[in-house]
Amino acid sequence: MVLLVVAYEFGPSRWIHDSLGFTYHLWAEILFFGTIGPLLAFLLIEFLDRWLVEKENAEIRANLLAIAKKKELEVSQISDDTIQVLFAAGLLITNFKSEQYDPSLINTSQIEITEQALHDAIQKLRSQIKVMETA
Repeated sequence: MVLLVVAYEFGPSRWIHDSLGFTYHLWAEILFFGTIGPLLAFLLIEFLDRWLVEKENAEIRANLLAIAKKKELEVSQISDDTIQVLFAAGLLITNFKSEQYDPSLINTSQIEITEQALHDAIQKLRSQIKVMETA
């Protein structure tokens, strides 16, 4: 904006003053600064407004992306936990079905731990499904 004013003052303004006189110079200055100044101010404010809106939108998108990544990690962790629990339960069932199974070797704490892990995995899956349904 400063460069435009300097260019005007040393260019057309001087020429108008020298060749047409002070009255035309004064009218040219009123016309120039009455139109160009407000127009440049408007354009600058418009540019800043758009820049701020884009900045806010970028921040919102970054927050949404962070939330999505967090949810993805939670779902991945629940899936991993569920697969491990199902694998442990499968091993326990396979041991019960094997020909070498000896009922006297039943470890009730192992069964209770597996049962609790299955129950916890089911609860986590249910709560995750409810969260996904509400989202």
